[in-house]
Amino acid sequence: DVVKTAQRNQQLNEDVTEESAKLEAKGLQCCLLKGQGNALMYPNPGTRTTGDIDVWVRFVNQANDKANIHRIIRFVKKINPGLKAAYHHIDAPDINGTPVEIHYRPGFLMSPIYNRRIQRFFAINMDAQFNHKVKINNTFISVPTASFNVVFQLSHIFNHLTHEGIGLRQLLDYHFVLSGLHRQDVDTYELSKELNRLGLLKFAKALMWILVNRFGMDESNIICGMDERRGRFILNEILLGGNFGKYDNRSEVKYFDNPIIVQYRHLIRNLHLFRYFPHQSLIEPIGRGLLFFRKKSLNNIRL
Repeated sequence: DVVKTAQRNQQLNEDVTEESAKLEAKGLQCCLLKGQGNALMYPNPGTRTTGDIDVWVRFVNQANDKANIHRIIRFVKKINPGLKAAYHHIDAPDINGTPVEIHYRPGFLMSPIYNRRIQRFFAINMDAQFNHKVKINNTFISVPTASFNVVFQLSHIFNHLTHEGIGLRQLLDYHFVLSGLHRQDVDTYELSKELNRLGLLKFAKALMWILVNRFGMDESNIICGMDERRGRFILNEILLGGNFGKYDNRSEVKYFDNPIIVQYRHLIRNLHLFRYFPHQSLIEPIGRGLLFFRKKSLNNIRL
């Protein structure tokens, strides 16, 4: 298994450089999100469990505005008109069997207020991410900075908790994000203030408890206080549901399910989370409705 994981990582490194080269040849700048960028933070990058390829793109030096997003969607749909766009990304053709997601937004939050704030955070920090280069397979590729990853990957993990389920790999990735952060001159107090502004501080405190008490992370690497009560709850959710909630038979959203049952399970999950994250649980149905209509408008873009 170790050898297979190393081989898979090597293949993905080749796929990532190939995909980036193809996109850049078409006038797009690329920033690799999570995935092989995260693997570089591991003591042995070849041991990370692999996943999909997520690439944040923009046309050269353009802002992440509506016109640029529409242009990206048209570009991808010209390759395959049947591809569907979500609020933050559009699926692209697989490369060597690996799914590829082209992001015009790194991520989102379900609360309209917090989502507006995090999109502003992404826009302000965009140039720094596209200009932060690392070497993968003797090719320089952009990956997010450690401070950006603290916010972005936390929001991504939180969305997994509210929608489907969290995997241990996501927490292990975050462990190495935080470990790398403290090797740089980053103001963690300002980062914790940013997380609070985005409604993510309670969740961050829960993860700090898990990472220190279950992953053995050095306490000097935490960016805020620790919350044992929420930490134990989230750890239990991880152990019950697994990655994407695949093993959770309570209220998870299964793919290819009846739409009415899907919405019912979303409601049940919100009620389940309410005690620990009340704001997000109450606002989630509204946010999901708004994102549905935004997604629909993106898929109505004419080529």
